[in-house]
Amino acid sequence: MKIKILQNSEWHFGKYLSDNYVLETTEYDGEFESVKGIRYSLLNLETNERIEVLPNINKYNIGEIIDVSTEPKYLYFANVEKDDTEASKDIYADYTEVDRYKEVGKILLLRYNISSGATEALYNFSENLYGLNEIKKLKIFIINDYYIIIQNEYLVLNKSKTYSGFFRFNQRLYNIKDETEYMIADENFNLNGIMNILAISDNQCVIKTGYSLLEDNRYNLLDEDECSLEAVSFVNIGQMVSDLAIGKKSISLETIEQTYHNKTIPYIKKMGDYVIYSCVNNETKEEEVKFYNLTSSEIKTCINQDVIRISNLAKAYVLNNEPYICIIKDNELSFLNLNTNKIEPKYNNGSRLCEIYNNLLVFTGVNKTIFGKKKTFFDIISFPGGELLLHEQSEYVDSLITNTDTLYIIVK
Repeated sequence: MKIKILQNSEWHFGKYLSDNYVLETTEYDGEFESVKGIRYSLLNLETNERIEVLPNINKYNIGEIIDVSTEPKYLYFANVEKDDTEASKDIYADYTEVDRYKEVGKILLLRYNISSGATEALYNFSENLYGLNEIKKLKIFIINDYYIIIQNEYLVLNKSKTYSGFFRFNQRLYNIKDETEYMIADENFNLNGIMNILAISDNQCVIKTGYSLLEDNRYNLLDEDECSLEAVSFVNIGQMVSDLAIGKKSISLETIEQTYHNKTIPYIKKMGDYVIYSCVNNETKEEEVKFYNLTSSEIKTCINQDVIRISNLAKAYVLNNEPYICIIKDNELSFLNLNTNKIEPKYNNGSRLCEIYNNLLVFTGVNKTIFGKKKTFFDIISFPGGELLLHEQSEYVDSLITNTDTLYIIVK
């Protein structure tokens, strides 16, 4: 693995895309009252140069756009124009007369090729912008080059009128090539919502359905019949698209975990050959961390106690393609290997662990000179050997690893 230091005082904590590109976004007040404008910039890590993406096209924050692909080649964004057509006036009949026509927008979803700079229009639809991102949300999943799932989420007040969350859903499937749209009839998706979709391969993904009760202490705010059925499931993308297009009410899923009310699943993530997720018992506050091996289908588990909020969740990692739990106690850091059930190297160097990359640990800390002046530094240490690979007297800002296995350390 190569290690490179990048000095960048204007770092925006962007999202790594592919090759040497990082996406940086900044919001601004645009033409519409309900949605913010967004500027998209690409930072080339190799040259440390930043260019704005298509500055002549206005882009807006219409919601979350999730690219479900193993190696993203495109950047997706939305342009919005005012829609004054007669047809647009009837898209939401349940709004009051005052608000109904306030801001109806024509949304155009665009795809930008990161390498070539080519842009193409994918999908356009009208949306009442009133309350967007406040009383309703859009979540857009780019399934592959040909299909998109658009999920509408609506704010719902609980029975006791003490809490509201986005608990009502509907979805539609859009075929980019044929320009056809299908309302999704799957009862699981409609009732529980799609929280996340992660690519496993070009034709397989893992889906988390149902909303977590750990967030905002929802377990104590919602009655049992107000909760969703949560699940972690694998699905063949081709089969899923086919099932959704013909209007099946129960699509084919391989569900590996399911919880309801007294247990919740706060997250899913993929690291190496594992899908990692947790099941938290809302009554005992006990967390069961699960590592699902995508090759063998074997599941490794670990118990973590006293989980009251998201910050209490166990720190689960895959190092050298093995499942680990990072344990921090009394300023000492160690790793529990779930394959061997043994505690591996302990670190007690007074530094703070910032990031973990396969077999590398990134620490930051502060040294005092003989004159009492503080100097910040970062260390890169190999795992599990503990060899100091790099010690640099610089102010650490961020780090990321590319798909070419190059580790970039960003400093001021």
